[in-house]
Amino acid sequence: MSRDNIIGYVDPLITSPGAKPAVKVSCSRRDTFTSQVYRLGAGFNHSDGPPVSHRPLEAIPQQTHQGRPQFSRIGSFAKIPSWGGILLERADSVSISFWCQPTLPQGAKHDQFLFSSTDNSQQTGFECFLDQAGVLRLRTGVPNGMQEVILSVNLLRYRWYHLLFSMRSSSGTLTLKSKAKARDIAEPEELFEERHSLEQPLRIASHVPLTIGSDSHGCRPSSKPIYSGSFNGKIEGFRIETRSSAGHIDTLLDMDFSLDIPTDKIRDVSGNEHHGELINGPSRAVTGHDWHASQTDWTHASYGYGAIYFHDDDLDDTQWETTFELDVPKDLHSGCYGILVDDGVSTDFIPFFIRPDPNASRTPPVALIIPTMTYAGKVVPAFIACAI
Repeated sequence: MSRDNIIGYVDPLITSPGAKPAVKVSCSRRDTFTSQVYRLGAGFNHSDGPPVSHRPLEAIPQQTHQGRPQFSRIGSFAKIPSWGGILLERADSVSISFWCQPTLPQGAKHDQFLFSSTDNSQQTGFECFLDQAGVLRLRTGVPNGMQEVILSVNLLRYRWYHLLFSMRSSSGTLTLKSKAKARDIAEPEELFEERHSLEQPLRIASHVPLTIGSDSHGCRPSSKPIYSGSFNGKIEGFRIETRSSAGHIDTLLDMDFSLDIPTDKIRDVSGNEHHGELINGPSRAVTGHDWHASQTDWTHASYGYGAIYFHDDDLDDTQWETTFELDVPKDLHSGCYGILVDDGVSTDFIPFFIRPDPNASRTPPVALIIPTMTYAGKVVPAFIACAI
């Protein structure tokens, strides 16, 4: 399907008689489009099957709406809105360390950001990413803008690496220490260190949120396409420390991804309470760098499941703005429904489901289980009772 085709969804996907669910539509080709609600019947047109039997709902007449394009940022990442980035102005140096396991270092067709705090408006902050060729790069603010360093370490697919970045603001030096974990008992760990000098002070303090697993640019809903900058792979044990000119070390951030696994929250255990949230549903309870198969159930494990698996095609909520509200009649029967939206060039059937009126004196005798994961990602499966 072309990204210019009309498309939409109903929120919530499952609603009740008398409710007013929001309909969110992206329409790029025309200024207006029409909507018509149908009760869905047989929908597959085949000579061996029953005829298509969608029936227009007379209680909700066809309507015309103003159309506009809506896009969303795909790809999962972690976002820490308040992480103390402005405090880096007082630090002589900062170190960033974490474990990572790339699963698509090459071939993603976009830059894959491991972390980012870049403030484009002020040209400050720092970010690290794999370019489309799989080359690791570090970009940081300097007095005349942003400066980029090409790093020599080669991250291989499915191998665990511990990366430690050190940036000294006053001298403009960047250091990377990496440790590649052995993949079997016959393979040794590989240690690597490189140092770069930018020959000018670094401007690493930042007012913008810190992102892990993607870049810090672009909002989720937009009127223009937003291309993913998400990392494909696992990240674990993300930590930021600062050092003063007197040598005093402070832990600014220490993320423990093994905590709050059933939620979209991530917890900072440094004591600073710089907690964050996960965007677009990355995978949790996945094996980390210290997993060795002694426990295969994360709920019973004390270690081994502290990683988060990010993907550049994850999506759990587009956060589109509402185009119109659907007035569901109070006497509408439970069942499967669809809104046919038509901009004159393309069409889309937007499914939604009506559960029985919870206040009705009688309930239908049959329960139909709808596999809502088929219609919308990360929607809790629902039981919809329908009369037969």
